[in-house]
Amino acid sequence: MNKKTKAGFITIGQSPRPYIMKNIRDILETTFDIIEDGALDGYDYDEILKVFPLNYDNDIVVTELSDNREILININYLRPLIQNSIERLEKKGAELVVLMCTAEMGFFRSNVFFVESSAIVKNIAEALGKGKRVGIFIPDAKQMTQMIKKWSSMETAEIHALSPYLNAEETEKIIEKYNSKKWDMVVLDCMGYTEEIKNIISEKLSTKVLLSRSATARVVAELGCDKF
Repeated sequence: MNKKTKAGFITIGQSPRPYIMKNIRDILETTFDIIEDGALDGYDYDEILKVFPLNYDNDIVVTELSDNREILININYLRPLIQNSIERLEKKGAELVVLMCTAEMGFFRSNVFFVESSAIVKNIAEALGKGKRVGIFIPDAKQMTQMIKKWSSMETAEIHALSPYLNAEETEKIIEKYNSKKWDMVVLDCMGYTEEIKNIISEKLSTKVLLSRSATARVVAELGCDKF
């Protein structure tokens, strides 16, 4: 029996993130020994608001804390925190580190094999969506300017806000408004989107849906048991 590769997964919020990692574990746990770290581990909600005051002129990401409260934070604050997460996971023996965020973050230093899910999701979406009508859902309308820039290579794409943290009934009501779009594919551009949301969109809009977390996990799965 092959020894499992120890894989570290970083959330930009707080760890553990059971509802996100369930999908990941279902795909990877036979091959990888998974450990988690959160960029905002050790901070409480009020402390985050004080230490990392939100600036709407800079790029923003949306995440959840361990108490399930949604929070917005600027990417420039997260970069050094993510770097710290990488180093913590390396010290715990991670041979592979995956950043579970679809935002484009920039360069990070890592002594082990490093995977940015943002690049995986964007490249898959661009490859599958070429020449097609594509809807892209993002977590918050406050991200619209940065997301239009991010997805500028997909000229036929339409970007709309849909919180990943709504209940099923609220999600269904919003999704029904897009029935007339007749998209060939929908991209869920956030790790917070769930299988349930994917299924709602697929059923209500009769279209194919790319879920960021499972897409990332399936690419990582291709790396198999090879030594890192």
